[in-house]
Amino acid sequence: MAKITNIKSCTLGACLCSMGIAALTACGSKGNGYGSDEGSNIHMIEVESDSTQYGIYLRGNQDSIEWISEEGDTAWLVSSYAQIFGELENGDRLAVMMNDGKANELRNVIDITQLLGRWVEPDAVEEGMMQGIELQEGGAANSINSRANHYVSWRIYNGKLLLVNTIDGMIDQDIPEDTFHIEELSKKTLKVRASYIKHLYTHSLDASQDKVKEYDDYSSPDANAFDPEGDAPEGTSPDIPEEEKIF
Repeated sequence: MAKITNIKSCTLGACLCSMGIAALTACGSKGNGYGSDEGSNIHMIEVESDSTQYGIYLRGNQDSIEWISEEGDTAWLVSSYAQIFGELENGDRLAVMMNDGKANELRNVIDITQLLGRWVEPDAVEEGMMQGIELQEGGAANSINSRANHYVSWRIYNGKLLLVNTIDGMIDQDIPEDTFHIEELSKKTLKVRASYIKHLYTHSLDASQDKVKEYDDYSSPDANAFDPEGDAPEGTSPDIPEEEKIF
């Protein structure tokens, strides 16, 4: 990869290595992820191999793009029928998927360089607040203003954006990956769909301007506050008389 070490940010090999580590973290460290019990593969999504290829964008026109693959080969790829996510610029890192049986015909192109960054949208619960995700170089990720999600890494898998969501008590192969289908990507906008939920994010270039409340603890702060041998914490409901309890 000596040919592309001076093109935007870190070398592709180093970034891919980091993303590979994130992928291993997502899938767990025990065997191939398929356990002997019925529930062990409940979060497994890789029922087919990942066909994503990576490289650096050089130039292009309406029907094709020229790039340098991760192996260091320069080639022209047909993009006439491809879905292109991002505003491709010289030196940007790309993740591409080819059409089956057609080695040089693109099906999807994702501009990884433009996918990186802090993406926010209005919080649906707290008026005036923002929430979202942050995708970092090398595969690290963060949740922004969220108690429900705690993202730690991301990767591209067959044209989809996968984020590892750590939840209390889930380790190894039990760590789930949330799948997002990319519908639109530009320098300013990221539109993704997760199941029936859609997110329309805006690229935030200045985190200090985002009105957010970052959460370090993703469990309820009062979850373990009640002491059955002592007094109930302030703000909890008083004891209900035995005759008024519903069983």
